[in-house]
Amino acid sequence: MFKIKQTMNEKELLEAIELDKENFPYPLVCNFDECIKWIQKNDNIHTLIIKDEKLVGYINFMPIKTEFYDMYRAGKMQEDEITADHIEVYEDGKSYDILLMAIAIKKKYRSGWAILTLMKGLRQKLEILEERGIIIKRILSDCVTEDGVKSALRMGFKYIGKSKYGKLYEGGIENLSHPAEKRV
Repeated sequence: MFKIKQTMNEKELLEAIELDKENFPYPLVCNFDECIKWIQKNDNIHTLIIKDEKLVGYINFMPIKTEFYDMYRAGKMQEDEITADHIEVYEDGKSYDILLMAIAIKKKYRSGWAILTLMKGLRQKLEILEERGIIIKRILSDCVTEDGVKSALRMGFKYIGKSKYGKLYEGGIENLSHPAEKRV
């Protein structure tokens, strides 16, 4: 049974870095020193699934300043350039642009249940944000793996161009239900 968690601690960050190594090309593996600054700036950027006290998967759903979102969208900024200064802190009643930076799951758990649980956790986060009057304006995803591209397309995100490491897709809050749930 997977447990959903909405924040990441240092131990889990170290596990996430190992998970990144399993899933993404080298330059996109999280740097501990920078990523801990992200968490210190906004500890509400991750949704995790845990099994037996170990990280199984996570989503990085990061609100970034509009100027940096637009630069990223135009291909003038890349994932490995994001710093804590680019991140916004959620404030009640405000609206945000989101960088859907990563969806990573351990290979042995890439069944429907793991991704469904992870997406359930993200929806729980979105419900909390909505209760606070927070509006998600746009969501940008830089897909650096074929699985990422497939997920973006299944969710209905639209291709908008190439990035340094992958392909850029954009969608909205309405795109965040998992395709398996749409078929049920």
